[in-house]
Amino acid sequence: MCRASIHVEKNSLSFSDSVQFYHATKGWGIEPRFRASSIGSRPLKVLFNSRRLRVLHMEGIHPLLKMEQLVKLRYIYCFPQMSTASIYKLRNLQTIVCLDDYGSIELPPEIWVMPQLRHVMLNASVHLPDPPISEIEGEENSIVVLENLQTLSRIYNFRLTEEVLKRIPNLRKLAVHYDSIEVASWEIYCLHNLARLIKLESLKCWLTYTFPCFLAHVTFPTSLKKLTLEGTELHPKDNLKLHPEELKILGKLPNLEVLKLKNCAFNELEWEPDEGEFLKLKFLLLDDVHLKHWRAESTNFPSIERLVISIRSCKELDEIPSGFGEISTLQSVELCGCGDSIVESAKKIEEEQLSWGNDAFKLHIQKF
Repeated sequence: MCRASIHVEKNSLSFSDSVQFYHATKGWGIEPRFRASSIGSRPLKVLFNSRRLRVLHMEGIHPLLKMEQLVKLRYIYCFPQMSTASIYKLRNLQTIVCLDDYGSIELPPEIWVMPQLRHVMLNASVHLPDPPISEIEGEENSIVVLENLQTLSRIYNFRLTEEVLKRIPNLRKLAVHYDSIEVASWEIYCLHNLARLIKLESLKCWLTYTFPCFLAHVTFPTSLKKLTLEGTELHPKDNLKLHPEELKILGKLPNLEVLKLKNCAFNELEWEPDEGEFLKLKFLLLDDVHLKHWRAESTNFPSIERLVISIRSCKELDEIPSGFGEISTLQSVELCGCGDSIVESAKKIEEEQLSWGNDAFKLHIQKF
């Protein structure tokens, strides 16, 4: 047996929850094999020969499996969370996935000596311990470099120290969550070292509470293609503040193709990019941003293909810049919860795009 999927059956919330166990071999089919039950929230015992298991998918239950028995496991998916205290015993594990965003996860220090890891995708706030001292006295090359690690999310107050960076040289996707950092604390988190992740292509950053001049203290790698910046939605005053000089930092990223700004506030409620900025940007999302005057020409976003604006609680924006009507690469504009003035400006852009012969252009409008 190489794969197993375990889940609580739908609409079964009785004292003894009915559970279906599936297994698949190297053949084509997946068929029911065993039935078992869990009592309340107690762990479920699933009896099978787990030593050959390579893929394990669990939903709605906490199976009682001895980690040291899963010697060949390469992929594990769980919802809700499972304990990660013994995860390091899975010496061949390559992928860890848990999409439960409730609470926090404590990874064990031994995570730094799991060289097979490729993807660690956790939606909760992940506490990643500092790695061990880089070198053991008298022993050369004692550092375990996670050369295969490509994805790491979502790390709480991630410290980008020398000890960390030398262990994750090939990281391509990173998601971080910073909470209540004061200006004096930025040096502790070494955000300027982000540029040393020279293969990083995707960065998601959640920020709780206001961070004055946050972007001014971050040095982004030139390899970055996708960037998401998200402030808190608890109160407008806690939105991530975007100052003109910080926006220029984003505009000058040479390979940036996707930019998502969520729960952000533009300084003075204005945004006017300079010519030559965002040259490769293809996708732009503005989600609940505080912005009133947005000025831009076709030369500011010359490669844009898709523009998405979702303004549910922030109603300041008056219109989309008319320059978007002259951008030949534009394929669609999507509006969600926007006011009449924004909708009217989008319709004018649609008219101009069609007049230029762009018959493939689409305008999508969704009202709440």
